[in-house]
Amino acid sequence: MSIDADHLHTCKQHCGNWYAAHERILTVVDELVRAAGFRTKRSYVATSRGSRRGDLEIRDANIAGKAHLIIDVSMIHEFHGACDDIGRNGELRHAQNPDRVLIDAAKRKVDKYRLDYLQDGKAFLTLIASTSGRLHGELVRFLCPWRTSAQ
Repeated sequence: MSIDADHLHTCKQHCGNWYAAHERILTVVDELVRAAGFRTKRSYVATSRGSRRGDLEIRDANIAGKAHLIIDVSMIHEFHGACDDIGRNGELRHAQNPDRVLIDAAKRKVDKYRLDYLQDGKAFLTLIASTSGRLHGELVRFLCPWRTSAQ
């Protein structure tokens, strides 16, 4: 565990903010999908063959030929925290491509979850947001049609 991650999990002032942001995104996605007429599950979401559990299950979504869609929401932080080189504290992790941390986080989730869920007959999608409000493209692409159909 890095110093930055250790601070995240032990700081009484800030550690709840990540969880609250995660839950807020999950709640908004859940509300949009329900408003569009789909059933969702946040409790007892199906586990994959690899015993991983997503955050939200959209029942009868029929996406990519799969009946149900499993969604996993993740929050990431794109700035360096406390690190060995104190001069880098607060800098973007990938200044040349700020989306790189979003892309890498999505790839890690897909690598861990997607194949196991596909083998169980379920589609999988990861929705990634950063602590500064940046959204991974999959999250934006997912929200737009739901928002339109919910209005």
